[in-house]
Amino acid sequence: DDVTLINAGIATARAVKEYLSENELLNDSGTIGKSEFYVSDKPDSFRRIASVLLDDSIDEGKVEQVNISSL
Repeated sequence: DDVTLINAGIATARAVKEYLSENELLNDSGTIGKSEFYVSDKPDSFRRIASVLLDDSIDEGKVEQVNISSL
């Protein structure tokens, strides 16, 4: 009875929305932005898994592999 469960996804989304709002970064225009993904692992593996999780296909050109040690 004394335990409070917190959905980390919802809590994170609220925190991000608050941050964007406070810094006037919310997209109020109604236009949809674009997605680009930078990964340190295999881009094809990411595209396959992300397509399932996001329920949308991800074009090959939107995923770029980066070398973390060079950043």
